[in-house]
Amino acid sequence: MGLQRWAAKMDVANNSPKTISERLRIVRSAARDTGLADCLLTADAMTQWLRLLRNPESRATYYQALRAWSIFLVREGYRDDDPTLRVPRPKVPAAAPRSLPDDSVRRALAGAVLETQAKILLAGLAGLRAAEIARVDGKDFRQMDGMVEVVGKGGVRDYVPVAPGLADLVDLMPRRGPWFPSPLNSRGPVTPNSVSSGVSRAFARAGVEGTAHRLRHWFATTMLAEGVDVRVVQELLRHRSLNTTARYTGVTLQRRTDAIATLPPLGPTRASRSGCDSSFPDGPARAGSADTTTYVTEVRAQR
Repeated sequence: MGLQRWAAKMDVANNSPKTISERLRIVRSAARDTGLADCLLTADAMTQWLRLLRNPESRATYYQALRAWSIFLVREGYRDDDPTLRVPRPKVPAAAPRSLPDDSVRRALAGAVLETQAKILLAGLAGLRAAEIARVDGKDFRQMDGMVEVVGKGGVRDYVPVAPGLADLVDLMPRRGPWFPSPLNSRGPVTPNSVSSGVSRAFARAGVEGTAHRLRHWFATTMLAEGVDVRVVQELLRHRSLNTTARYTGVTLQRRTDAIATLPPLGPTRASRSGCDSSFPDGPARAGSADTTTYVTEVRAQR
């Protein structure tokens, strides 16, 4: 009864069906594995159960579900205490952006049929998630000139500017109805998993690794590398928090190398083994001087 009521509350709060079903699954799994009723889970039982999860991201996700469930139980009067207050909050290591080389994107596009090309372009040129791509309808491009309407997480609607390459695609796709109709119901869209698998297969056929979500990373990192303000990228990705966008701001290896190259030319000197600087009457040799160069050459020859 409690879980059903919680599901109804989450539905009213506009949580996605996927979020609701996943949270229910996690709570049921915790109750089954610990041998306790779902509304009687203890802090110790939760802690030991979470320890069994090796993946840090999974552990954090499961903790959040148990936390939401415990808060609901307290608010609704099912129990007086919140056991998750005594459960350590799992830390998630900062994830590096998993972008793609430009050439990999072009190769995947070149070998794909039009429908798959559309999925790749929606992810790469509009930053859409797989679930958002699955729901794209021809009319989404007719609501506002030069924009595509996107129904994101929680049913939130937003508009993303249409890139030139995407504008060319619009002329080739249906003006009305789903762009990617389900084979089981032509009036309804395909599943997000269908989008993800189709894009992954396109990359595999091109001989490179790639996914729909990595195209979203490519969308963000490409703009950031070109100097686009992170707040603008946040809006285009439709992130609530700037912290979420910040993980896409990875610095490329070339930019790191260029940064190191700006440092002044320093090098080792003929320092005394006693730790004093008396080896040179006029003080330590300046880095890059003839004395320093000779010293470095001598040291290397002795090795």
